[in-house]
Amino acid sequence: TEDVSLSQTLDATIYTENSEVGVIKQAYLLDNGDYLILSTGKQGYSNGTVSAYVAIEVTNGVATVKKVVQDSYTGQTLMSKLTNLYDQFVGNSVDSDFNKIVSGATYSSNATANAVKIAVTYVQSLIGG
Repeated sequence: TEDVSLSQTLDATIYTENSEVGVIKQAYLLDNGDYLILSTGKQGYSNGTVSAYVAIEVTNGVATVKKVVQDSYTGQTLMSKLTNLYDQFVGNSVDSDFNKIVSGATYSSNATANAVKIAVTYVQSLIGG
């Protein structure tokens, strides 16, 4: 486990790309150069949402998922049954099809995939890609 601290709070309110699939709630640049994003994915079961913290590293100009941790969910009944869901996103970049990464996909995992996707595309937009 790496000890890091916040270096800078970023303005996530200006990012409106892909707003139909998710929103950026908070965004931070860490002192090690990684990003920590709190995002909410839409299009879950019964129009529910999933919020997650997504740690993203940038290597050679590409934003890549380092870790995903669930924050909260609304209207999603199967979240407790989706074991190892978040680990499936680690190592994927902006070019990944996040909705096809999850095995045994459900609407709940779709909302989770959208939370990760919006976080990665946001960071990629910050670094110019």
